[in-house]
Amino acid sequence: MGFKKTVLLLFGILAFPTLGQMAISWRLTEMLGRGLVSRSHEIAALMLENVADHEGARLENTLMNQVIDLKLLLNEYSQAIRLARDFFAAQARIARLSPENTEIARGEVAEFCRTAIQSRLPRSSGIGATFEPGRFSPFLPYFMPFAFWEEGGINYDDEVTLPPDRNPDAPLTDREREDIFRHERELDYYVASLPAGHDRAAPLPEQVNWTDIYLDEITGRPTLSATAPINLDNQAAGVAFLDLPLTDLRELAERSRLAISPNTGILVFAAASGAILASSGISDPQEKKGGTLAELSFGREILDLFGRLSGNNVLRTSIRSQGAEYALIVLDVDERIGMAALTPEAEIMADSLRAGTLLTDMEAFQKQEMRKVALAGGISLAILLLAAGATLLSLIHVANRLIGSVAAVAREAAGIGSVADTMADLSRSLADGAASQVATLSATSSSLEKISGQVKNSADGVRRCGEAMAGATREVESGLGLVGKMTEAMTGISESSDKIGSILNTIKAISFQTNLLSLNASVEAARAGEAGKGFAVVAEEVRNLSGRSAEAVRQTETLISNSTERVKLGARATEQLEKGFRDIDQAMSGAVRLMAGIRESTDEQNLAIGGVNTAVAELEAEVKRNDQAAGEVAAAAQKLTRQAEALNATAGELELATAGTRTNRLAGRKDP
Repeated sequence: MGFKKTVLLLFGILAFPTLGQMAISWRLTEMLGRGLVSRSHEIAALMLENVADHEGARLENTLMNQVIDLKLLLNEYSQAIRLARDFFAAQARIARLSPENTEIARGEVAEFCRTAIQSRLPRSSGIGATFEPGRFSPFLPYFMPFAFWEEGGINYDDEVTLPPDRNPDAPLTDREREDIFRHERELDYYVASLPAGHDRAAPLPEQVNWTDIYLDEITGRPTLSATAPINLDNQAAGVAFLDLPLTDLRELAERSRLAISPNTGILVFAAASGAILASSGISDPQEKKGGTLAELSFGREILDLFGRLSGNNVLRTSIRSQGAEYALIVLDVDERIGMAALTPEAEIMADSLRAGTLLTDMEAFQKQEMRKVALAGGISLAILLLAAGATLLSLIHVANRLIGSVAAVAREAAGIGSVADTMADLSRSLADGAASQVATLSATSSSLEKISGQVKNSADGVRRCGEAMAGATREVESGLGLVGKMTEAMTGISESSDKIGSILNTIKAISFQTNLLSLNASVEAARAGEAGKGFAVVAEEVRNLSGRSAEAVRQTETLISNSTERVKLGARATEQLEKGFRDIDQAMSGAVRLMAGIRESTDEQNLAIGGVNTAVAELEAEVKRNDQAAGEVAAAAQKLTRQAEALNATAGELELATAGTRTNRLAGRKDP
């Protein structure tokens, strides 16, 4: 296979896998890009849902944080009423001992009640107890201590409360006392711990009980009372109570609304009656005194959610009111108090929409990066093809020049072979003439004419031999010139190989830069997190492709290196060929000199033809010299023939290496 065909075959071997790999990479990049976009849409939908759930949970946590203080206050009052109950029971045990102890205990109770609401429980509107008749002390039939705030300070009384139309100066009768006490037993705070149907001879569970929210008769404000039964001698003796006005509920509602959103509405309501205790951000009728949840278009949904709490502190649902979508959140502050928040769904979804916009931007960025990767691959392919094409053209040009030079060398080798054949023929003729001269020396004297003819023939042969030797010399000089040209061609091939190496180094640098770009793309994908994983796979494929390109370049360098070695071998063969031509030239010079001697001898023979008889001895000696010279000429001709054959063989090898064929231009030449 010729050099040109070898180069074309190698180019095809490198080009087709490279183009196939680029097509596969392009297809994989497109598939991965589509998968990445599809996955981005799925992530966007999931993120929108998660953001909405997160925003709803945030609203729930915000409401929970807002009512913590109220829950802590209720817990504080529960502990306070237990302490007050134990204090009242202890004072009752002291009061039973004597009338004096009764008065002392009565004074202690009064001091305790005043101090409790003045310094210890400043937010309470009242504290006290109601004992069953005679159960505090047999020396005091009715004892109902009660300290409460009013205009001007703290008021305290431990007698039964007189009706508004009763003359305060007139003494109370026992019947009036019983009627007043019977009315007291029917109030919410008393019934909460000591139900009307309970046997007074049996004790009650010592637990804190809370009344439903009611409007206080004295202050006219929503009030919640904590009560605890008082047991003495394993019998129900009375009820201790602590009133908690819910004056902070309006502030709680306003604070909760601002913590969530100015467009949010807040309701605080009584669970049992549905009465609206406080509101913020919601219009009438709840702002009117005495408003209830039943007057609201979404009041039923609030009570339904509150009834379904059952262990959950907060529930959320979606409702439609006044043509808009709202999120309704209901919170259990206490078993008797609930809070509801009404927030537009648009505000909850605002963060979701912002997240969707962010994902859309990220998707556009991913598409842009995919286009950049595809463009980089296309540029790399174009550069690779251009470099390979330039390399191929350069190699073909060098091959054409080399083929021409080798053909010229082969032709010159054939010419030298022909000259060598001619010289061999002449040398054989000269040898034959010398033998004839030796054979006819004995008849020289009688055959002067014949000798004269032989001398002329010898002169003509020498002349022709001289002309042939001169032609051979010119052919040798021409061969030396062609060898010089072939040396220049070899030098050009070496320089072209160096240029090809430079081009391959450029391709390697481009491959290295492509690898760096793919590494940078991998780093950007890693920064993108989960959404950039697919993009990281694409960057890895591009890096693998650049590695394959670098490997192809290394293989091409190996082939070029092998070609360079062959060129060097050709250069060395050319040097040997040049040396052979110079040897032939030297041999031809010697032959020319010998021919000159023969001509001189022939001239001398012509001059001495008249004195042949007297110079037979000299003629015999001259003939011997001619015979020796003919032998030398034959040897030189044989040497020239062998050198011509070697030159032809070398030219054939070069022709086979470059053109892929070999022509034997010495075929048919007879052997010397």
